[in-house]
Amino acid sequence: MPQTTKKTNINDKSLEPVKKILPLIPLRNVVLFPSVETSLFFGRKESMKSLLYAYDNTNKLVLITSQRNPKTEKPEIKDLYSVGVIAKIEHILQTDGSLHAIVKGLSRVNIVSLTQQEPHLMAEFVDLPTITESTTDIQQSAETLLSQLKKAFALGRQFDLPAMMHLSTGISSTDLADQVCFSVDAKIPEKQQLLETLLVTQRLKAATEFLIKEMKVAELERSIEEKTQEKFNVGMKRNILEERKKQIEKELRKMGEDTGSELDNLEKKIKTSKMPKDIKKRMLREYSRLIEMGNMAPEASYIRTYLETVIELPWGKYSPDSVSLAKAKKILDQDQF
Repeated sequence: MPQTTKKTNINDKSLEPVKKILPLIPLRNVVLFPSVETSLFFGRKESMKSLLYAYDNTNKLVLITSQRNPKTEKPEIKDLYSVGVIAKIEHILQTDGSLHAIVKGLSRVNIVSLTQQEPHLMAEFVDLPTITESTTDIQQSAETLLSQLKKAFALGRQFDLPAMMHLSTGISSTDLADQVCFSVDAKIPEKQQLLETLLVTQRLKAATEFLIKEMKVAELERSIEEKTQEKFNVGMKRNILEERKKQIEKELRKMGEDTGSELDNLEKKIKTSKMPKDIKKRMLREYSRLIEMGNMAPEASYIRTYLETVIELPWGKYSPDSVSLAKAKKILDQDQF
């Protein structure tokens, strides 16, 4: 059990807050809140000793606070945030050279001083008071937070499973605020500020603001993702169609290489023909139509026949004039009689 000492203020004869002592474990990059049950990893020897000592000697109760600088290996009192929590050690799992523990935050405390540093940290602390607030204000703030939580879920926001189990079974407004404050995406100093906020309404409002910020970021990311996916789909569709086009053209070339060469010859004949320029221009236009529609089009055979017929006309060839009245009279007489 925690060791306790009582001090009396002689001037006003009122009792000062009761100071207690428990093993202390500093955390890096984590801020634990009351009512939150989570799994923590402990790798430093001092932390493991504090954990095991608390499990065996202080009714599984331990002080937990966060380091100001996570890189500090052996933190002193100045390296720690003064506001932390009393936590209950639910379970310990020992692995190779480290410990994993499931702990549950119980209440906020103010760490006064370190009473021991070796072989593990011990600290003196006092409980932080509960501040009375308007029930109506708390309820309204809690309803606003729950509304934002529903929107966050709709956007795919995921929370830790233990937190979800608590939220789904119904919890107090105080626990709701702490559960969400623990789960929101915020920096360590920001979460520490939430832990140090004693007014429940303020914690509820702050948690709501963090959720709104998260949702705006999530909506922006989703919008960017959708646009990126849309561009990707268009690009993928284009690539697929182009590849299919290449394959079709390849198959067509295999099936009709002769046809292709014939069409090339047809174009050459048009260009080398002595037909008038306006007719040649028209023929080349029809030839382009034939190429675009392909040989399988119903109209293709007619256009091709038309082109071949026009090309075969004796453009630029003339027979010599033969004017003979006697020969003409003979032909006419034969036809007449």
